[in-house]
Amino acid sequence: MSDNEHIPAVHEISGTTYVKYHGADAHVTIPDEITVIGDSSFAGCTFLKSVTLPHGITVIEPSAFEGCYRLREIDLPDSVTAIRFAAFEGCASLEHIALPEGITAIEKWTFKDCAALTSISLPSSLKELSSSAFRDCCELRDISLPEGLLSIGETAFRGCTALTDLVIPDSVKAIGKLAFRDCTHLARVSIHERTVLSEDTFSRCPLLHLEKRSDAPKLKAPPKQTPPRRKAIVDDWLIIDGVLCSYSGTDAHVEIPHRVTSISGFAFRDRSTITSITVPETVTELDDHCFTGCDNLTEAIVTEGSAAHDYFTKLGIPCRFTDSAPAVPAPAEQEDHGIDDLRLDIADTQRLRKEAEEAEQRQREAEAEAERLRLEAEEAERLQKEAEEAAKRPADPMEAERLRREAEQQQFEAEQARQKRKEAAARRKQYDKLYDEIARQDYIIATNSGLFGQSARNRKDAEKRRAALQAQLKREFPNGRPKS
Repeated sequence: MSDNEHIPAVHEISGTTYVKYHGADAHVTIPDEITVIGDSSFAGCTFLKSVTLPHGITVIEPSAFEGCYRLREIDLPDSVTAIRFAAFEGCASLEHIALPEGITAIEKWTFKDCAALTSISLPSSLKELSSSAFRDCCELRDISLPEGLLSIGETAFRGCTALTDLVIPDSVKAIGKLAFRDCTHLARVSIHERTVLSEDTFSRCPLLHLEKRSDAPKLKAPPKQTPPRRKAIVDDWLIIDGVLCSYSGTDAHVEIPHRVTSISGFAFRDRSTITSITVPETVTELDDHCFTGCDNLTEAIVTEGSAAHDYFTKLGIPCRFTDSAPAVPAPAEQEDHGIDDLRLDIADTQRLRKEAEEAEQRQREAEAEAERLRLEAEEAERLQKEAEEAAKRPADPMEAERLRREAEQQQFEAEQARQKRKEAAARRKQYDKLYDEIARQDYIIATNSGLFGQSARNRKDAEKRRAALQAQLKREFPNGRPKS
């Protein structure tokens, strides 16, 4: 009997909220009167293997089961309507979970690092998958996204290396940055052509074939020459072919550039610092979710009768009128486009070179791992043949004992080798995470070259962040990236 089994369990409860569990039981049953599983109530309970929830539970608060890496079984009752961020982060033994109807959002980090999760049942009521919801769920291979889902957040499925096939519903309007990055076995994704893809949505997916659906069959038309997509990054704006894809600034008042003709979904998502915005007459299309999360937006400065005027009127946001903005960008702005394109091309080239080097390193590691597995298979086959030959010979107790001990020793050594490889892989993953974040700061520095304003602030923040990350990398990995 372990020492943990002598510790008496204590349930800390406040009203109908389960506040904290103090104990070391492998299985815990929550009392029937509980309706809320509190913030971090089971966080770090590494001995916990299963939990029984009563049918009255409605909310599972943030980090409720975070770090319970032995948790294998938990059935969510139909009464659950909300699961907060990081609720099951790091539950590395959880293999399957079914989310009840009524849940509309999977918040950020909810199932991050659930390494054993192979399948999950999603409700038809689901509308939003937030950032890093399933990040690094490396065994996740069976997931069906429901029709009615509206958005997939940044890095939502990053590192889900077992995913091979996925259908994105027509209802999905936008997919965030790096949402499927490093899904190395993702071979087929079916998606509607009007779904807006963000920057590097499917980067490092070497097997991917993207199938785009449409509402009606397209008629064949003679080929025509189309100009290349013009991409511009000006301070805090990402604009592609006149479409405003994202804004990363923190200003209270925002003026949209005149080159913008359309605003994509979630371009201003969760920019709560914005209190007023100026939208030029050149903007003729605004997605329904442009300003989701802009809770402090109280005034829009628009041209009377414009598309923006109608849009903000429907949202109930007060409008103030201004003179009509020029419908055609000035020549100087076109010249700026060229400068911005050059700046972005340099940053893209640097980033792609780094990614190519990393991919080559991973390929070498994969080949080395394959060779180790081949040698282990040959050794196992040799031992099997020796055992079969020994079985054919007259019984020799000493020979049988020798073979048994040799087999046990072989199994012990193989298990030790597997454990060392597992630990090395975890260290390499930690190294790669830091390295990727440093590369991301390099990208921010390269694309924010302005001397003043938000661009300069972004660059300085990125430089500080990069220096801190570089120091951490040298401190934790003085000999470089761990080898297999």
